[in-house]
Amino acid sequence: MYHGIILMDVLDLIQLGQLYRSADIACRLPRLRDTAGVMASWLGGLLHPDGQIPFFNDAALGITPPPRAILEYAGRMGAATQRLMEGSIQHFDVSGYVAVHARQQVALLDVAPVGPDYQPGHSHADTLSFEWSLFGQRVLVNSGTSEYGLSPERLRQRGTAAHNTVVVNGMDSSEVWSGFRVARRARPFDVNLGRAGECAIVCASHDGYRRLPRRVTHSREWRVLPGELHVKDQLAGRFRSAVAYFHLHPDVSIASGPHGFELTLRNGRRCTVAIRGGSAAIEPSTWHPEFGLSVPNKRLAVTFDQPVVETVFRY
Repeated sequence: MYHGIILMDVLDLIQLGQLYRSADIACRLPRLRDTAGVMASWLGGLLHPDGQIPFFNDAALGITPPPRAILEYAGRMGAATQRLMEGSIQHFDVSGYVAVHARQQVALLDVAPVGPDYQPGHSHADTLSFEWSLFGQRVLVNSGTSEYGLSPERLRQRGTAAHNTVVVNGMDSSEVWSGFRVARRARPFDVNLGRAGECAIVCASHDGYRRLPRRVTHSREWRVLPGELHVKDQLAGRFRSAVAYFHLHPDVSIASGPHGFELTLRNGRRCTVAIRGGSAAIEPSTWHPEFGLSVPNKRLAVTFDQPVVETVFRY
């Protein structure tokens, strides 16, 4: 969201330089275009198939123009952008996000620090969370942001349990407090990207739970392959409790079955969920795609029965 705001500012500066050739800003046009091109490529690479942003840290729809309109503006201002192709996997290593564009699915992964150490103000405790679209529709979503301020709801939305990642001993992976503060924060490490045939593999760990007495480390591996998304979570160190949350878009329904769970998308397509190493329950939750908006949805809470839990989505 904030990236889109700043990109619009840069594009406005380019347009001013084009309109006022005698102004000092005109000599900066090549650098501004280069910067806008990199920014637009980043934005375009981290969109869902519906053309909108995912919800990592403070983010909401409706604050900027639609991203596609921003990218069209960038093209008109002469900013060269790079588009991700189907089958691609890209690590935006400076910011720490990964985009996997595969056949019929898009996975957007957070292997990033919660924010710059000098300004973590809009951060959530969302390390190793992700969002997932299937058949062009959002299926797994982080909970988003509906308000700022100092309320309990603000803290809940920033907390780890509001995101598609793992909560250990009921604690947040980074200590979010007040409206915009962060204390001890999770730091990702051992980030690796690779391929095995048609399978894209992304692995990462974080140290956010090493402040616990038993110094727990959370490692996650995503495997994106035709017909399947495989999420493997592993905890090193002793823990009292651990839960992996998977929040569903409100348009996705979930039902339990004899061999796991079945998701039904808005277009009627279906996806099964199988779990190994844990037990799961369907829980009520809320999704916040805009400020001031709370939409009921469901989440799957997978309780660890052992240190390694595998959650497999098949379609």
